[in-house]
Order: sequence, then C-alpha cells, then structure tokens
Amino acid sequence: MKRNWIGLIALLTLLAACGGDAAETTTVAPVVTTAAPSATTAAPATTAAPATTAAPATTAAPATTTTMASGSSSDAAAFSRALANTSEINSGRMEGLIEMMGLEDGPEDFSITFSGEFDNAERIFHFIMDMSALAETGTDEIPPEFAGAFGEMEMLQIGDESYMKFGLFSILGVTTEWVSLPTDDAAGTAGSFGTPTPSDPLEFLRALDNGQVDVAIVGTETIRGVATTQYRVTVDPEKLAEGATDEELEALEAQGLVGFEGAVPIDIWIDDDGLIHRYVVEVTPTEADAAEAGFGMMTMTWEIFDHGDTIEVTAPDPADVTDFGSLGGFGFSG
Repeated sequence: MKRNWIGLIALLTLLAACGGDAAETTTVAPVVTTAAPSATTAAPATTAAPATTAAPATTAAPATTTTMASGSSSDAAAFSRALANTSEINSGRMEGLIEMMGLEDGPEDFSITFSGEFDNAERIFHFIMDMSALAETGTDEIPPEFAGAFGEMEMLQIGDESYMKFGLFSILGVTTEWVSLPTDDAAGTAGSFGTPTPSDPLEFLRALDNGQVDVAIVGTETIRGVATTQYRVTVDPEKLAEGATDEELEALEAQGLVGFEGAVPIDIWIDDDGLIHRYVVEVTPTEADAAEAGFGMMTMTWEIFDHGDTIEVTAPDPADVTDFGSLGGFGFSG
C-alpha cells in the first residue's frame, strides 16, 4: 500500500518538475453524450445533480445488526449473484471516501473523498477526487511550493478521449482549465490510487470472487431509501493469492490485497434485487507489515446508486483544453 501512496506523490512531483514553456492548445469539438438507461432492473432513479466530492451520504435507518453466524454456501452464492447482477448495470453514480489512520509521516489521519457517474456501455464517465489532503500531509515528497496546486482533480471521459482538470497542471505551463489525453492513460491515473478504476467500481470485488473468501450475513440497513442486507466478506490475503489465476493475482496486487498477514473484512450491502449499494474495505496491517504499509489502518467506502440511470456529460469548450501530448508526452498509465 505504501508503494501506491508514495508512487502517486512521486509521479505528480515529477510532472511538476518537468514543466517548460506554455503548452499549445488543441481544438476539440464540444460534445454532449447521453447514455440510455440500462434495461436491467434498477434501483429507483433520482434526479441527482452532477457529482460532487461530498462524503457518501446515507439516508439510512440504523442497521439491525445480528450476531453474525458462520458463513454458508448460500451467503457466498448471494455475493457472487450480486456481483453478476450489478455488473450487468452499465450506468449509475457513486460516492466514496478513503481514510488513512496512523500514518508514519505527516498528520496522523487524513481522508480523500471522491464521486462520479458512469456508463460503461457508452464509455463515458465523470469523476471528481479531492486531493487537498495530500498537501496537508506535510511529507517531504510534496515540496511546499506545490502544495497550493493540490486540490480537486476532475476527470471526464467521452469515448476515446478524456479530459483532466487539476491545479498541478498550471505548474507545467498549462493556461487552460482542462487537459486532454487518451482514455486509457486517464483510466490508469484514476486507478493508481490503490482504488478500483472509477469507471468500474466493482473491479475490486470481482477479484475476490474465486471461492477463497468467507461470506456471512451481518444485518440490514436502508441506504438512500433502499432496503439492503449487509454481508461480511472475510478475506485471507495469503489464501486468496494461492487460489488466484495470474490475471486475478495481478488485480489483487493492483488493489494492495496481497502481501499482508491476517484477515481483511469487507462489508457489502445488497438489495432484494441482488444489486450492490455499498461496500467498505478495512485494512489493518499486522505489526510486522506496518513499516512497509506506512499506516496503521485504512478504510475505503464506495456507494453505488442510481443504478441504470441516464448519464449526461458535456466536453469542455475547445478554448479551455490543452493537449497533454504537447507537454512532453508524460504518460499516466501504469
């Protein structure tokens, strides 16, 4: 996990250090893309405003928590079925929160919020992450003169083209509000934070669906007006890695779920239609692992809502876009 954390900061610092003359602007035709609602049965859609960086909001009744029984094959089947059902939903919205506690460097705790909307069938998504907490860590990896450039990072994808808005680009000589880059590179950037790729919030969970986890019911909760059942998926990283294919192992390593000892609990909330509405991952390194991890505990919360809703995004005005290739071709993928 520490590798992802330090790697992100190093990448951003490198980009800032390599800035030169003001970059050229590129012409991109404005586009409005509307994705048709998925035909799959969806949770009640709302007329949600564009995504913000607010922490996940829950209009939830207190969870009715029961004494958790040992997991059964039916509970594991419910987990697998929910992954399959939710994967068939091509569009929706999401909000999330990453919290890190017991950091070795900088403040003891900090958090990052993110939100977005996506339609995978149409290859469009809108993603916002508040990066201001990085500047507040006070670590040596972020020079003080760069701190003001860390704030809200916004990404917008329309087909093969993606756009990013981030204050750090101004240090590279960018004078426009947005930077354009190929979609694959943008997705690599968003997925390099130790989180699932924003346009595929289930990527993380699918890596667990190989029969090497224990699943049990915890209780019930109402999330955004939808009744759900809370399941706890207990992951043994060593056991999970042993039973994984090469492709699954690569996904697990990308999410930081291998290399730790002890169990990793993941709570998942599933509605009566078998759709996932929230999941929470908690990683607490053992004392032996803590030095490499660089933190005492990390929790990651994802909420998925407006399943199957219509998603509309609009490309930035061409006058507000700089071609990222004109900055020297520094890629974000990896």
